Amino acid sequence: MRRKIDPRSPANSWRTPPDLFRLHMPYGADVDAFATEENSLGRAFLRDAFAEQWRGHVWANPPFDLCGEAVARAWHEWAVPYSAVESITMLLPANRTDRRWWQDLIEFRRDLVSGDLTTRFIGRVKFIRPDGRPGPAPPFGCVLLYWTRPEDSATI
Repeated sequence: MRRKIDPRSPANSWRTPPDLFRLHMPYGADVDAFATEENSLGRAFLRDAFAEQWRGHVWANPPFDLCGEAVARAWHEWAVPYSAVESITMLLPANRTDRRWWQDLIEFRRDLVSGDLTTRFIGRVKFIRPDGRPGPAPPFGCVLLYWTRPEDSATI
């Protein structure tokens, strides 16, 4: 059973730094999956990323307490027949690699021959507070997960 997200909660309202977003999504995102109207960086955002269909090029910076659920949802949206998703870029904390969800949903699948998931460790990120000011970097680095269709993999 999925936990309920309160997107207005201060813990879930921190924004991805725009420079980081532009660097890794140079053509923008069609959908910002785990955003609110106030902090979305995409052309659209999802009110409930666990219930709504993802489409196009998706940016995902989920609440860090829902990482496992968010990665599972990304795989679901990626693998569903006739998926409308072209690519997914997901920002996660890099200090969760020992978690069961990381081992089952990332480590195992990243090593598969299909090559549709790659990772890039990017170090510490100074997220933007809900009031618009830069916050301190968390005491851990971050990692980007990229889901790309085989024909798009050369663009990463």
